[in-house]
Order: sequence, then structure tokens, then C-alpha cells
Amino acid sequence: MKLQEKHCATCPFVNSDILRPEAMAKIYDYLISGTNHLCNSDRSNCTICLGGRNFQLDVWHKMGIIDKPTNEALAIAMGEANVQPEKHICG
Repeated sequence: MKLQEKHCATCPFVNSDILRPEAMAKIYDYLISGTNHLCNSDRSNCTICLGGRNFQLDVWHKMGIIDKPTNEALAIAMGEANVQPEKHICG
């Protein structure tokens, strides 16, 4: 899956008024567990939300799971843990 290059106009991580707090709490829970949030503006459901990924990177960095809040640091940590990204149906 590709990562969205910029925040879309309907990104709930930029405009917090889009979703109810209870809905955002559910999204935060699955993001912390490692599930990706898909971009709201991509109808193909094949693009990872940039706002969701940035949230994950920030949390995992604060937890000490990754050295820096970057995709590169995430890739290194996953490699060191012998964890490979899941295969998705999107090409």
C-alpha cells in the first residue's frame, strides 16, 4: 500500500471536528495496535492515511519502539524484529 503524500481535506487527524470523540478513540486504538487507517479521499481503499501514520510514528517513538518518528525508523525496527509488512490486495 502506498502512503498518502499530503493530508486530504477530510483528514480527521487535521480537522478533529469531522468525527465524534468516540469514533476517534476507536481509530486511535487500532492505530496503536499497528492497523493502518486508510485515506478518506481514496475511493480505491489502497492508500494509507498520512495523518494516521504520523500519529502511529509519534506514539511508537514516545513508547521507545522506534528511534525517531519516521517511516525509515519504523522500517528498521520492523526488520530488526523480523516483522514484515502484511501483504495487501492493492498493488
